[in-house]
Amino acid sequence: MKRPQLAKLTRPRLYKAVARERLFRLLDEKREHPVVWIVGPPGAGKTTLAASYLEEAGVPAIWYQIDAGDSDPATFFFYLKQAIEAVAKRKAKPLPLLTPEYLPDLPGFARRFLRDGFARLPDEAILVIDNYHDIAADSALHVPFVAALAEVPQGSNLIVLSRAAPPPGFAGALVNQTIARVSWEDLRLTAEETTAIAASKGITDRNLLRTLHEQSTGWIAGVTLMLERLRRGGGPETLQRAGAMDTVFDYFTGLIFDTASDETREVLMKTAFLPRMSAALAEAVTGKSDAIEHIEELYRRHLFTDRSVGGEITYQYHALFRAFLKSKASIAYSPEECRSIASLAAAQLQIQRQPEPAFALFVEAEEWSGAERIFIALAPQLLAQGRWQTLSQWIEILPQDRLDANPWVRYWHGRSLSAVRPREARSILASAFESFSKHGYEDGQLLAATGVLEALFFEYDDFSIMDS
Repeated sequence: MKRPQLAKLTRPRLYKAVARERLFRLLDEKREHPVVWIVGPPGAGKTTLAASYLEEAGVPAIWYQIDAGDSDPATFFFYLKQAIEAVAKRKAKPLPLLTPEYLPDLPGFARRFLRDGFARLPDEAILVIDNYHDIAADSALHVPFVAALAEVPQGSNLIVLSRAAPPPGFAGALVNQTIARVSWEDLRLTAEETTAIAASKGITDRNLLRTLHEQSTGWIAGVTLMLERLRRGGGPETLQRAGAMDTVFDYFTGLIFDTASDETREVLMKTAFLPRMSAALAEAVTGKSDAIEHIEELYRRHLFTDRSVGGEITYQYHALFRAFLKSKASIAYSPEECRSIASLAAAQLQIQRQPEPAFALFVEAEEWSGAERIFIALAPQLLAQGRWQTLSQWIEILPQDRLDANPWVRYWHGRSLSAVRPREARSILASAFESFSKHGYEDGQLLAATGVLEALFFEYDDFSIMDS
């Protein structure tokens, strides 16, 4: 199969992962159902299990890593379209974008999309949706996603990885056994699996292994961090597990961070501002030519760092680890310094033609001029992709004074609402027209006037307003 270029559409590449044959057999059984939902807390090994299973099985697969932006259904289907068409077994008519004309029947659109999408893939293909929990609870994506489950063909599967059980809307799919679950209890390491992981690190003392397994309670992240502590000369008696997992994770991860060199700590804190990083990005943000070597070392030691190979090699910290590193950065650097790092990271992402994560970082840096430039430059493309909801969400982030000062921001705000809230869009576009007039922007006036007429067409109410 061809390889998608985007990191979010690329399966993580594992480094000497211990095969979990017990769970591989369980997945073979669960795959008799169209959908397999793997649920467990952070650090439970969901991603490693799915990626290693695909390597072992040798089946054709697509990997889609969800992020918060995919709560917009049009964004989700836009990237899924890219993923499917990158590996399609034959040329076919392009899959559709979720443009406004499909909005009245989102479930119908999703069913047709997934049915046509799987038809383009090799037989027995698997589609993995990673981090489904990042979809907002109120997202409009859940309903069409449930509807599309019925279109997974015989022999193929959809595997969903999530920290949470299927939302309430999935109850019907659970009852009719469209969905089979692999639970947190299934994911917990057995004593034998803990022993195998420890043996891969050179630890074979039976008493130590027993203590390691008891204290970790089968939590892979706990085992990994305890082994790292032992590697540094500590004993299991210093690693008593207590409290919530995220608290324990911070405590254990602190052991890694606090014993690292000053240079490594600086690299980790600064690159944590990036959602994903290549060697070039890491060097640009840190100013260190060997920055990526520090991150590669974490990856090779299985310390909460994933590596993907798409157009180039990229790395990504696990969510909890990245949050931990950013909390350390907020202590080590002043608010102004943190904003400066975020701004530098945003500028580098823009150079690398990654405008969407760049927008988020400009917002984090409170550098509104940079965020505004990306908004205006990307707005036509987002609308062409049907991603009006993403555009509207960005508008809500920009400060009101930026909306008032720049008529182009106001214009694209109105255009984003034309097909879905036309009356509101008409008011915004009329305001943009007045602002363009004051600035003497004739091209803006023409576009805004056309936008008003378009909104009236969608509103289909009182056409006498067109007279003005």
